[in-house]
Amino acid sequence: TLSYPKGTYLTFDNFVKDVELVLKGLNQYNIPKINSIGLRYINQIIINNNLELSEFINPKLHQLDKEFDKYDVLQSLSRIELKIDDYILAFQYGQFNPKYPDLSSNKDFILDWRRNRDFRSRGSADNIDDILDNVSAMNEIIFDRFENDITDKLKKIMSSE
Repeated sequence: TLSYPKGTYLTFDNFVKDVELVLKGLNQYNIPKINSIGLRYINQIIINNNLELSEFINPKLHQLDKEFDKYDVLQSLSRIELKIDDYILAFQYGQFNPKYPDLSSNKDFILDWRRNRDFRSRGSADNIDDILDNVSAMNEIIFDRFENDITDKLKKIMSSE
């Protein structure tokens, strides 16, 4: 598993170059074939209040039933898994409470997209280019989903940083 901390890469191209370098290094040592790959982005959006939530996040992702208004909601997370071609796309989203189970006024909104490709149906990934092509395809789908999950107001804030 390769994992990179927040802020390591400013562009996907730089990330792909490092992945290619790692794969070529592993190839030199006759590491067993790669049977599956995955790409995951966790976007943590700090929300100060529920008004900001509606300004920054697609409303389809955060509308709680009015029945819950009479309670203190500790956190609200949803998970969806989809099969798209040879990929599994998992999406977990919602208000995450970093102080759970304690009540917290700050519930950061999490957009956690994970895309996996299992090569076992055909043995393994054929070559480095095949792996990199799949990583790029996964990135494109996750990026498109992210664009759909946030509002134009948040996009504008992000582009000015």
